[in-house]
Amino acid sequence: MKARAAILVVDMQRDFLSHSSLEPDADTLAERIADLVEWARDNACPVVHIHTIAAEDGSNWMPHWKASGRAYCIEGTKGAEPHERLNPAEGETVAIKQYYSGFEDPAAERALLADGIDTVIITGVHTHACIRATASDAYARGFDVIIAEDAVGSYDPAHGALTLDWINGRAAQCLPAQSIKAKFASNAKEDTHGAQSWQHRDPANWSRLLHDVPLARRTKVFAIAKGLAARQPRWARTPITERARLLRTWHEILAAQRDKWVKALIQDVGKPRIDAEGEVTYGLSLLEAVCSSLVDEEERETSTVRYRPLGTVGLITPWNNPFAMPVSKIAPALGYGNCAILKPALPGSAIADQLNDSLKQAGLAEWIEIVHGDAAAGNAIVEAAEISAVSFTGSVAIGQRIVRRCGELMRPVQAELGGNNAAIVLADADIDQTANDLATAMFSFSGQRCTSIRRVIVEKGIGPAFTNSLCSAIANLKVGSPGSVDTQVGPIILKNEAEDA
Repeated sequence: MKARAAILVVDMQRDFLSHSSLEPDADTLAERIADLVEWARDNACPVVHIHTIAAEDGSNWMPHWKASGRAYCIEGTKGAEPHERLNPAEGETVAIKQYYSGFEDPAAERALLADGIDTVIITGVHTHACIRATASDAYARGFDVIIAEDAVGSYDPAHGALTLDWINGRAAQCLPAQSIKAKFASNAKEDTHGAQSWQHRDPANWSRLLHDVPLARRTKVFAIAKGLAARQPRWARTPITERARLLRTWHEILAAQRDKWVKALIQDVGKPRIDAEGEVTYGLSLLEAVCSSLVDEEERETSTVRYRPLGTVGLITPWNNPFAMPVSKIAPALGYGNCAILKPALPGSAIADQLNDSLKQAGLAEWIEIVHGDAAAGNAIVEAAEISAVSFTGSVAIGQRIVRRCGELMRPVQAELGGNNAAIVLADADIDQTANDLATAMFSFSGQRCTSIRRVIVEKGIGPAFTNSLCSAIANLKVGSPGSVDTQVGPIILKNEAEDA
């Protein structure tokens, strides 16, 4: 007998979606869940909405909310409303809870049993709390439980990932939404490569779609890692002088296409022209440094260091430097005899594909593969048995999670995470010049850099004068189209972040 499933949408309310560290961000998560809900409705799968509602007088607040004096989703407020894309349709059950589990309200279980449901598919927030509690209670009530791993979110993503790791295979099965659709649509085998995609829009004009990026699923990542590992010994045996020659060829190709890379950075991530030109220069200099370091061991007068590759390495890069960061990781990985799998952040996908084209021209494409994907693809790179080391640049929360998991796997990891950079201004400084320099250091590329100045420590005697000068310098920054030569502050990459700013 074919399983009958229902979707549970847990706590997709505005207050819970307002956390700045929510991952995925609120709009991305809502889009994924809305897509799954639409599929459910088209396939006659019931949808049950679980909402938390707190009384204005505090009578039903959870104890830790009472202790902090702050509650979420107060009855009658906008914060208690669901995301605009996830309003319950007519006839769909809405269950109200006070604590964590969606089964607190008997209405949820009654609706499921009335429809003959034996499998619940759980989506929503937060993975480490209400998703976990709802899944555990569904399991205890005898339901088969599936968590849509790419349609749940948490403001504590490291804890959320550990929750999914623990619960998968115990109280629940964790699957991507596309695999869930395939499973219940036709009892087909899991879609191994996935058909989902991610839409990247022009940061300077969100109505303009730039790229539709297919998202690789775990099985595809595992297959790629296995293929690279099989090829890696042959690359390791390639003389270091030959590897250096191929990398120098790559450098020549990239340098000859300089204008192309600048234009791509302006378009795809909204980087102001002056910053885009700086990134290309920086990336080329990093590649040149690697080429210069690849000296044939036999040519050394005194050979005290012998380089040995680690194997196949996983490279995960951020969107804010989508040219320089991949180049800076690919070059040493390949130069020292490793094969590599690169997962760029999604807004940098098109630039990564163009880099892949240049690697093909240089004769290096056999030793590196590029995959596009969300957190599921990144997790797969870290987990793949053939990966010998991981290099990650990105957020602190994700970095902590990767470092923790690599530690469990006894796998070398390098992590470059966010910063909280300070500048110190002493009394003998040129106040106006320093203010101008710091305004640029704070807000160029809209501050979307881990190296941006976030704190200024000023000697007390010049505090008021410096503050006035800095405010004036900030007001004089040139805001405009990223393609203009004088623009210093362009668009913010993600629409929801710009609206929250």
